[in-house]
Amino acid sequence: MRFDAGHICDAEKPSRLDAFDPRCRVLCGLAFSAALVCARLPGLLAGCAVPLLLLFAGRPAELAEVLAHVNAAAVFVWILLPLTVPGTRAAGVFSVEGLSLALLTTCKLNLISVTLIRMVAALGVERIDSVLGSFRIPEKMRVLLLLTARYVFLLAERVATMTRAVRLRAPDLRGRRMCAAFACMLGTTLVHSSDRAERSMLAMRCRAGGDTVLRGFSQCRPMRWRARDTALCLFFAANIAAVCFCR
Repeated sequence: MRFDAGHICDAEKPSRLDAFDPRCRVLCGLAFSAALVCARLPGLLAGCAVPLLLLFAGRPAELAEVLAHVNAAAVFVWILLPLTVPGTRAAGVFSVEGLSLALLTTCKLNLISVTLIRMVAALGVERIDSVLGSFRIPEKMRVLLLLTARYVFLLAERVATMTRAVRLRAPDLRGRRMCAAFACMLGTTLVHSSDRAERSMLAMRCRAGGDTVLRGFSQCRPMRWRARDTALCLFFAANIAAVCFCR
């Protein structure tokens, strides 16, 4: 069983941010994302500097592909909020407050996604595990978080593969038969996922030897906090203060 994060954008690929300590990156990324969650539109404008800089910290093409999938969820936001949020109605149907809330939610979604992908997800599973260990997170919680992330991406990859297979084998499939084909595909995927989970549990038990669950997986080299990491934390702290001040 491979225990990597190759499915995450730019995971374990060289980046300009690799010069910083992983603990620093995780702290800055999580703190800045939390500030963006609570921000209003003026605060989001003040917080755009960091995500714009992070756009050029890796490969923009791969990040754009991930953001395209992320913004697919924003389509439902733009459909539901203008119809359900009470307030002044435009054209007798759409809520002006709902449109404003949809815009705010979409901006937050993209800014937070860029920040977390570049600062946290790009570290890869091994370094994220090392960071969680240095923060004294219990091992069971670390295993739960890391394996959940790992197999969510594996499940998404398998669903995408089987969807392509259905479309290639039956491109003219429509209506009730198409729904039945995709239902069978999803059922088969869930059965295979259950089988994979059992084999993963056996693999962990065999590798850990009954002592520690993560012993069978490769570990990262020791981390060192340097002056550049402190400077990055101060830079993020200044941006967080600007976001909070402009609320």
